[in-house]
Amino acid sequence: MGLNCTVISSINIIFVTIRDLSDISQVSIALLTAFSSSTEEVKSVAAFSLGSVASGNLNHYLGTIMSEMKAKPKKEYLLLHSLKEMISYQASTAGGRQALQPHVPSIWHYLYEYRQCAEEGTRNVVAECLGKLTLIDPDTLMPHLRDSLNSDSAHMRTIAVTAIKFTISDQVIN
Repeated sequence: MGLNCTVISSINIIFVTIRDLSDISQVSIALLTAFSSSTEEVKSVAAFSLGSVASGNLNHYLGTIMSEMKAKPKKEYLLLHSLKEMISYQASTAGGRQALQPHVPSIWHYLYEYRQCAEEGTRNVVAECLGKLTLIDPDTLMPHLRDSLNSDSAHMRTIAVTAIKFTISDQVIN
């Protein structure tokens, strides 16, 4: 299964600007099924692959990722990694940033729900996603991060600081 996920991911990265894989329903089913593997490597590859495949059709796969996160909380960490991969890929090009822009408010709102999460690993993935999203719409989102620095919640302040770190380290230099 791990090899299949890697192949799907690689194929989609190569052809993402030419064709998306949303017409092949078995792709998302196979990747989501791999999240239940007993092997951590397979789960990790499946999360990466789902994020890569999602980059081929945001409108189709973003909804799938978000609904799966709500429906299957035990899989949310892997799905957050899928979301991070999708955001990272989209944020790497001007066209990707433009395609992601309309989805930024809903993704931001959803990720913000994790501000009290007790799991440090989850908070770190959320912070990385928030930082990358902030680079797409800094005028709107940076004030939210700045305000979060004054939160009563230590978890929220940590997420904000980590997200700001990603806005610095992931800036696109023209």
